[in-house]
Amino acid sequence: MTFCGIHVNYSFSDELLRADFELSGEKDFREYKNKLYLSLAANSLENGWIINVLFSASPLVDSSLYNEGKTGGALFYGDASVRCGKNGYWNNFVPILDYTDLSAYTESVKKYISDGAISSASELYYPIRIKPKGENDLDRLKNEGANHIELRNIDLNPFSFAGITAEDLTFLQLFLIYNACLPTNEFTEEKQFTAVQRFKDSARYDIDATKISVGNETKSLRVAASELLSRMGDFFENIDPSLTKITDLQKQKIAKPGNRYAERVFNTFSDNFVKKGLEYCIARDKA
Repeated sequence: MTFCGIHVNYSFSDELLRADFELSGEKDFREYKNKLYLSLAANSLENGWIINVLFSASPLVDSSLYNEGKTGGALFYGDASVRCGKNGYWNNFVPILDYTDLSAYTESVKKYISDGAISSASELYYPIRIKPKGENDLDRLKNEGANHIELRNIDLNPFSFAGITAEDLTFLQLFLIYNACLPTNEFTEEKQFTAVQRFKDSARYDIDATKISVGNETKSLRVAASELLSRMGDFFENIDPSLTKITDLQKQKIAKPGNRYAERVFNTFSDNFVKKGLEYCIARDKA
């Protein structure tokens, strides 16, 4: 499970978007839709670090990963998520993409391909991407428009048979709705560098000692996450108070040490990662 995760693809229905399009003053529906997904992607990249805080579940690796032939041991390098941390799935450069419009966005990805930095669009190891319908092809994205957004930084949850809970999926839906309703973000080069660093830092295990920059302030991950969840809770309380149950459930993960998935994995499997992990999964799947 250390290097395995779930990609969540999410799209807003055209029925919903057309209703908003009629009120937007935009003249072309596809352009409106592209702008919405570009804005959603930028805002979600600004705030997506919280997914690492709440969903990281891979703090341990088998000893054979860094010591050839030595199996059965459990190594811990200070990350709550190996695959999302600084040694995880990242390109050897920080991609700077152009969020001006969808054409500029696709061309900025193509430049990395033409320069030889990546071989295809699928090799852009970015935590949140805009995708077309069907095959992940940049020409299709440019010509046919944005169809959905993809979240790529979600660890498999070993405590759930499906690898993710229904409550967590609902939170991700609310997270995207929240970001879609935020003002359009001028996602500058500096902001993109900061966002990537924030993603890597938020995959650290110690959310009290690890600090991130939020606006003009530096805060611990625990404080920053609690504040973002409170803002989300306030937002949804004005829409439907029952939705705050979802944000409150996420708050419980960071209310005190030991509640997050990464901490539970560490406390349960650290003395024999592979053996205990396999035994747990076999027993869980039989139940």
